[in-house]
Amino acid sequence: MKFDEADLILRDVPLDMRRKIFRKARPLEGECKKVFAIDKCGTTIRVDQYGKDEEFGWHVAVVAGNMSFENIDNLFPLHVANVEKRAGIKNGCFPCADEKQVCLAEEIERLTS
Repeated sequence: MKFDEADLILRDVPLDMRRKIFRKARPLEGECKKVFAIDKCGTTIRVDQYGKDEEFGWHVAVVAGNMSFENIDNLFPLHVANVEKRAGIKNGCFPCADEKQVCLAEEIERLTS
């Protein structure tokens, strides 16, 4: 795995770990709940679109960059459009692609304390 400091994501995440991280997203209701999910920004992602710049593409985002990347509590799935909005976050909050704001400050505090 490689940490991308600019985007605060992990690249080349092993398949078994990606599956666990994808399951942290909110599943869609209905028959597609194992394939599609909703990220923290409310954007739909698809399990087989990891690392792709596609309509439902997603990356493994890191909550707190100073934490271990092997700690799954520190990782979550995030749509590619929302990853771009995270670059340079300072206070644990970032705007999503739809301009709403997501704050991870409580998660960062819980993980780092």
